Amino acid sequence: DGLEWKRRKWGSLASKYLKFSEQLSRIFCQAIIADSKAIREYYFKQYNKMPVYIPYGADLTERLDDPGSLKKYGLESNKYFLQVCRLEPENNTDLVIKEFMKYEGGLKLAIIGDSPYQNEFVRSIKSKASEKIIFLGAVYGDDYKIILSNCYAYIHGHEVGGTNPALLEAMGAGRFPIVLNVPYNLEVIEECGVSFNRSDNDLSKKIKEAQDAPEMVREIGQKARERIRNHFSWDSVINAYDRLFQEMMASR
Repeated sequence: DGLEWKRRKWGSLASKYLKFSEQLSRIFCQAIIADSKAIREYYFKQYNKMPVYIPYGADLTERLDDPGSLKKYGLESNKYFLQVCRLEPENNTDLVIKEFMKYEGGLKLAIIGDSPYQNEFVRSIKSKASEKIIFLGAVYGDDYKIILSNCYAYIHGHEVGGTNPALLEAMGAGRFPIVLNVPYNLEVIEECGVSFNRSDNDLSKKIKEAQDAPEMVREIGQKARERIRNHFSWDSVINAYDRLFQEMMASR
């Protein structure tokens, strides 16, 4: 579900160990499964072994109308952008915050997620908290679904990994995705969202454009929901695993 050795949080020794483990998988595993087409292509080019592609899945979530739950987090329905991630360098929350601070509109940025390690990176990010940028920490269950289904748009800054569950969940809730332009994210959204790059002002421009086009945001959000229904349903994921296991047993 990703190239773990590329994560910036790991030191040199841990990164080498993870890379070595990746190499062992092609030797000892009867089957390799990739949840991303880009990861599948990486394995084929790197090791001349083509993994089976089975993506992650997501449920379709209806918009949950609960002003009381939103209010306790300082939020109002359709009045905030949302990012969901661990506060780690490769998820680019620092970039998202920097660009959002340039945005002069009236919507907020809510960030769900935290880190078990309160290092300088995390402290630096959290120091940016304000009325406009709200850190919610870890949120689960119904509160998470309420916050997700009521955001105006979803910002996804992950740069390492395969098919990301939070991105799928946001699309399954009919939210408009704005994603970092790496292959793993682009193959998920296809035409159902927009992408941004790391250059100055690109993300802030995309945020402003989204705010100024609510009908477009709504329509593409619904297309994103249909994409989850057609390509990332749990039924299709389960059926793909079932077929693979049946084939593996038959081959033995």
